[in-house]
Order: sequence, then C-alpha cells, then structure tokens
Amino acid sequence: MIKAGDITRKERRHLAWSLPDEGWMMINTDGSVNAEEGKAAGGGLLRDHLGRCHEAFSMNLGNCTITRAELKGAETGVATTWRKGYRKIKLCMDSTTAISIIKNRDDD
Repeated sequence: MIKAGDITRKERRHLAWSLPDEGWMMINTDGSVNAEEGKAAGGGLLRDHLGRCHEAFSMNLGNCTITRAELKGAETGVATTWRKGYRKIKLCMDSTTAISIIKNRDDD
C-alpha cells in the first residue's frame, strides 16, 4: 500500500531552443551510449542567429561513458566552429556533469 508521504512529484518544464544573438553562433551537442552494447556516439549542429544550420556532425566513439560522449561532442563542435572562423560561440548541452567539468577545468 502506498502512503501519501511516499509519493514523489516530478517537475515538468517546457524547454525550447532559442536563437543566439546576431553575430553569435550556437552549437547544440549531445552524446549517447547504447546500454546493452556500450557503444557511444556524439554529434551536434552549428546554427546562426537566424536558425540556419551551418554544420552538422556525428561520430561513433566506440566504448566510452555517456559523459565522455557528451564532452567529445562539445569538443568537436567548438573545434569545428573555431576552424570555420567564428569566435562568438554559445555552446548548449544537456549534461550537467559535462558542463561542470568544462566550467571547472584548470587549463585555458
């Protein structure tokens, strides 16, 4: 029997993609791992202030953790954007662990 105090409420939030400011490029990246096989992939999109896609990328990463897949997607997205000559970059990803690692790194 379930008691009233045992029920956990889930919070629902509506999330939507928003355009970057003019002159900025937005990189949206993600990573995934097949739980059964352990095989990972990562990828992303590079879009401008009008929402136009300038680049899409994906990669097979072999066996790795989800955090590693998320970080590799971010690394590839930033490197691709930088190589194309863009310097005003906004990186968007959904992994709080990967975001924390990026924010707390010691190197430049």
